[in-house]
Formats: sequence, C-alpha cells, structure tokens
Amino acid sequence: MADLREELSKEAYRIEEDSLYSAKRHYNAADRWRNINLCIGIPSAAIAATAGCFGFLDWALPAGALAVISTALIIVSTFLRPFERSDIHKSVAGQYLELRNHARIFRDIDLIPDIKDNGPRNRLKALDERRNALNQKSPGTAKCDDKKAVADIEAGRAVYEVDKEG
Repeated sequence: MADLREELSKEAYRIEEDSLYSAKRHYNAADRWRNINLCIGIPSAAIAATAGCFGFLDWALPAGALAVISTALIIVSTFLRPFERSDIHKSVAGQYLELRNHARIFRDIDLIPDIKDNGPRNRLKALDERRNALNQKSPGTAKCDDKKAVADIEAGRAVYEVDKEG
C-alpha cells in the first residue's frame, strides 16, 4: 500500500493544478466580459452624445435613429450585465487561487511531520491569508499589464540595487 503522505501530496498537487487552470479560465472570462462592457458602453455613450448634438441642430431623423441605437445598446448591456459578470469571474478566479495556495502549503509544509515549532508555519499561513485577501480584492488588469510586468521582472527592474550582484 502506498504511503499515505505521498498520496495526500499527490492529491494536493492535483487540486493545485485544477485550481490554477480554473483560475486562469475565470480571469480570461473576466477580461472578455470587461472588454464586452467597454465595447458596448463606450459606443453607447458616444452615440447618445451624438444624438443629443443632432437634436440641438434640429436634425430629428438622425437624432432619433442614433437614440434608438444607443437605447438598444443600453438594453443589451442591461440584459448581459457584462460588468457584473466580469466581477463574478474575477472573484471566482481569486477563490481558485486561494484554494491552490492552501493546497500547496498543505503539500509542502503541513505534510512535513517533524516540524516542532509552529511559529514559522503560522506566520506563513498569515502571509497566505494576506495574499489571498489581495487576490480577492484586486481589480482586473489588462493582458498588456501582465506582459509588461513579466518583462520588467525578467529584465531585473524589480530587483533592489543592494541585491544586484556587483
């Protein structure tokens, strides 16, 4: 029979992997719904403003047509609720990351049987809780922000001068 600790570790790793893919999927869905919100909201506002301008010029037909288009976009936005859907997906993604983090700490730390001092373990769990709370509260970011962050870190722009090798 396989070692229980090994089997627990494997299952925790499976949870980590599932959670990572689920989190990424929900972050992508949040991005898509945020973009849909912008694609509906910005044209709707611009069309409504243009309709108002045409109204002041006494161009009733174009003003009315644009008002109808703007109203249709607002109705679609109200029905689809893209902003709300984006927030929901982002929240769920953060919850999946929290699950992944807990599974990893369980696998890498809690399964170590011979640690006598729980102080460092408790401090790690407190840091984990802070990270998870930030994941839940932080607003979504654009893919270009992510790519730039990765490039900056890989280029060493996130390293303190004192930590750079001479």
